[in-house]
Amino acid sequence: MSPPAILTVDPFALHVTNLSTAPGARPGVDLRMGINRTGKLNVTGNVGLDPQAANLRFDLRALEILPFQPYFRDQVGLTVTSGAVSVKGQLAMTMKVKTRAGASTSSPQVDLGADIGIAKLATVDRDKQEPLVKWSSLQVSGLRLFNHPSMGVAINEIALTDLDARLVLFPDGRFNLQEALSAPGASSGTGQQAERERKGQHQGNREDRAPPGSAPTTPSKEPAPQVSIGKVTLERGRVDYTDRVIKPGFTAEVTELGGHVSGLSSTAGTTADVDLRATVNRSGTLAITGKTNPLAKDLFVDAQIALKDVELPPASPYAGKFAGYMISKGKLDLALDYKVANRKLDAKNNLVLDQFTLGERVDSPDAVKAPVHLALALLKDRHGVIDIDLPISGSLDDPKFRVWPAILKVLGNLLVKAATAPFSLIASAFGGGDELSRVDFAPGAAALDANAQRKLRSLGKALQERPGLSLEIEGSSDPSQDREGLRQFVLERKLKAQKLTELVEAGAAVSSPEQIQLDPVERQRFLEKAYHAEKFAKPKNGLGLEKSLPPAEMEKLMLANTRVEDDDLRALAFRRATALQGGLARNGPSAAGRLFLVTPQLGPGGGHVELRLKKE
Repeated sequence: MSPPAILTVDPFALHVTNLSTAPGARPGVDLRMGINRTGKLNVTGNVGLDPQAANLRFDLRALEILPFQPYFRDQVGLTVTSGAVSVKGQLAMTMKVKTRAGASTSSPQVDLGADIGIAKLATVDRDKQEPLVKWSSLQVSGLRLFNHPSMGVAINEIALTDLDARLVLFPDGRFNLQEALSAPGASSGTGQQAERERKGQHQGNREDRAPPGSAPTTPSKEPAPQVSIGKVTLERGRVDYTDRVIKPGFTAEVTELGGHVSGLSSTAGTTADVDLRATVNRSGTLAITGKTNPLAKDLFVDAQIALKDVELPPASPYAGKFAGYMISKGKLDLALDYKVANRKLDAKNNLVLDQFTLGERVDSPDAVKAPVHLALALLKDRHGVIDIDLPISGSLDDPKFRVWPAILKVLGNLLVKAATAPFSLIASAFGGGDELSRVDFAPGAAALDANAQRKLRSLGKALQERPGLSLEIEGSSDPSQDREGLRQFVLERKLKAQKLTELVEAGAAVSSPEQIQLDPVERQRFLEKAYHAEKFAKPKNGLGLEKSLPPAEMEKLMLANTRVEDDDLRALAFRRATALQGGLARNGPSAAGRLFLVTPQLGPGGGHVELRLKKE
């Protein structure tokens, strides 16, 4: 080995009794030895040579790993700086003879039971000399390995105490543990490495080539090994994660990691219970509970993951890269409910951001091209909370389906919708039906109909719940459509004015002219009064007196002599906007100060009011 492996065995004692080569003989063995100062190995039992057999008890204690490092140094990229192995158990082995087609073959029948412990393990990255993984104790209790009647592994419990792991993502996209567990140079892609792999593959193909005339080989039909683990326990774990791809770097810390997974088995139809807890960045909490069977052929998962009170400012590097802003403050809650059955995933992802506030702007070519502040204002309620549900489903057999990319895609689509179609987002959250950014009016009218009232209720509720939003209100009039409507409006106002005068003279109280209603009989009477009160030239009879006309003719003449100027159209547009503003203020009282009228417009397209959302 290079460097050389130096092993010291002292003392060494071997006692063999009843030594014999006779068939069926089982000599006794008692081996005791010290290995490298601290290690001690005791092996007792009996062995057989004809047939080959063994029944041995062994006890290995405190065997240091460091002296054996040269044997695996070229297989991994890590260095073990401390650690000792202890193994205690029993091995039973006999040769089993099989006869098939007149030929006999023998194979060992093995049953191994052991308890294994690795204490005070510590490792570092050999190239970068950075800590990797360490723990105070790893105990594998009740291990049983057997190959009859079929292959199987059974473990009562695996207990890991004081795990301390450092996970680093390097700029090339590889993790430190990937490199540490790979042979040095395996990921470098050098020509020599590629040539060795090519030659090895070529040699393998040549060796595997069947000779002419030979029968084709059939794949083995041996059943898959049965695996069961009664319980996996983790106590006082810690994981530090560092992302060196992002600039500046991101670091997260998971501490007090503990819990258990019990009932792991490869047997179909079984599930394991999962209960894991941890602290994230000293303030947040992580809980993973549910059932799963990762060892079975068909994966089953029914798990809930709850992440609460995680501070967001440490994630500023990601926000700067993808949103173009650092994070000033905020906390994250994340609730995941994942179900996998029959190769199909159904996942519910609930994301809650509390008091999420963006900070300084960052120039990033990867930042989303959208008004991020407006999107956040649309999503943040009056308590400063953003609550988003992201359901995901898909088949695990679909090569294009990936869970986290799917979640990010849904989240990205939501942000784009918030920025490009904000009123549609409001409608989906608060109702209101069709597009809320426009309210149409009948020609010449400024009254809010039932459809407009429904929109105002939704918008008012949205403004109440989204205090970061303000609204610009722009009324408009269409000269081609609204002139005639305004003439009709002026006519109706003149008729109501005649009735108002009559009511006041009779001593009746009227709070508003708009409340006055005219039935058909009244309308004809007040039309005649209003016509006679007009100052325009009226048709004369043969005596030169004002000619009596039917109601339709009088109305036609009054409309024809009613002038509607552009100022009247602007006033109509303004009345429409103020009517909408008043309706919104009634439906969302706290938003009254965030409603802004802008200069009305005249132009084609029908009389309406345009609404534009702005960040407050």
